[in-house]
Amino acid sequence: MRLLFLSISLIFIVKFMHSQGCSDAGACSVGSLELKDNSRDKTGLLIGYQQSLGLADKEALVAGTELFLEHRILKNTSLEFRLPYYVTIGNLATTSGVGDLLVSVSQHLLQSETGRLTFITGGRLKTNDADKSKDGEPLPMVYQSSLGTYDIIAGLAWQTKKWSFSVGYQHPFGANENKYLHPDSVELPDNKQYYESAYLKRGDDLMLRIQRTVTLNEKSTINFGFLPIYRIQKDEIKRNGVYEQLPGSSGITYNVFFNWYKKLGQNKQFVLTTGIPVHAREYRADGLTRTAIVSAGLIFSFHQKQDKLLQENMFDSLHQE
Repeated sequence: MRLLFLSISLIFIVKFMHSQGCSDAGACSVGSLELKDNSRDKTGLLIGYQQSLGLADKEALVAGTELFLEHRILKNTSLEFRLPYYVTIGNLATTSGVGDLLVSVSQHLLQSETGRLTFITGGRLKTNDADKSKDGEPLPMVYQSSLGTYDIIAGLAWQTKKWSFSVGYQHPFGANENKYLHPDSVELPDNKQYYESAYLKRGDDLMLRIQRTVTLNEKSTINFGFLPIYRIQKDEIKRNGVYEQLPGSSGITYNVFFNWYKKLGQNKQFVLTTGIPVHAREYRADGLTRTAIVSAGLIFSFHQKQDKLLQENMFDSLHQE
């Protein structure tokens, strides 16, 4: 039955491999909203590394390297930092740079035998103004390593042994300093018709995540789920000194995802993830579109007191159904 579940999930992912429009400005990747597994709250410190590869607008290839650190600072409180580095290769340029820093605090509000309720708050701190250019010509957002704004993120997560449900809200402040517009005097070929993004003001995002966990054996666990993201307001760009709304830039994007966790030892875990969009907003000026994205990484845990007991129980919640 579990193998059938796994096969159906993989078929579903492959079927929509050529869809467009995964868009995550940060809410899906922050703290307990990500809900990768139940082991995190049983360790004092987690350090992780993840390498990702995604296909973006006009077949641009985006390679990401992310480092994250999560520390349980109190019994029910955790602090997390995530810092990515991106390399983008496309038909306009090859760019690279440090991505925005994601910082979050997770606070358990309620915990019982049936589940746990967690409140998450955090922010996205820009590392540049999203104003990279080549030969003096501004580049669209897909070539930028930062969104160029400061964002605040908040959410709630409910997690049981088999299911996870979370909702998050993200609000950006102000506009970035990107200057990309289509030149008026030149008719661009299709492979250079990127979304315009001059002085982009993004709308707020509302995210819902539904996730199912299945234990394969004592060392392997998978989870998969459904992730809609709703852009509430239309994005805006500045043209001739005046802001205008972008038709089709609000609305919903549906994503499916699949994660595989492999225990490599008492304090090390391998993670393989993939995400595919099945429906997208029509206009996606933020450059976050991915036709598909695959990533692999390692998570190392460093335990606090009662090391042996914590190690023995670290993956218990993953292997009970």
